[in-house]
Amino acid sequence: MLLSVLLLAGRRLPSTAPFLFGNTDFKVVQYNGRGILLADPCARQLVCNTIKQLSRSAHVLCLEEVHGHSQEIEKCLSLWLPGWKIFASSAHCADGSHNFGAGGVVIALCPAVAAGAVSIISNILVKGRCNSVSINFAGGRICIINTHNYNLLKTQIQKVGAFL
Repeated sequence: MLLSVLLLAGRRLPSTAPFLFGNTDFKVVQYNGRGILLADPCARQLVCNTIKQLSRSAHVLCLEEVHGHSQEIEKCLSLWLPGWKIFASSAHCADGSHNFGAGGVVIALCPAVAAGAVSIISNILVKGRCNSVSINFAGGRICIINTHNYNLLKTQIQKVGAFL
């Protein structure tokens, strides 16, 4: 169901089925938006509403298939999620240029988590496919890793494994 795509009037719309991880004390929500920053304004508005709704019950959002340039992703999600700390990684082509129509991962921290952190360290493990955020609190540390494993190379999987 997570990878489901709704068809409406001939348009391909993002999935609306998230995965929730965690208990009521700390919730991480994972969502594969199937092109969150779509050019189609109707689809973009639908996914904006979905992400806003998911954010109401989450401390952390892990988004996949965001699509777009990292700066565009961060700016757009900052508008949709005021006060949230956004960590984005966009996909790249083999030649190193941005691949706006594929991949893209985000870890977003709610304002309360960001404000309570002593420090936050982000790391891009595989551009557009895997990033991490380490959140250091006075009483401990949490490391969130967001991976969209489509088409990862063996060396990329090894890099992620070495990080773990």
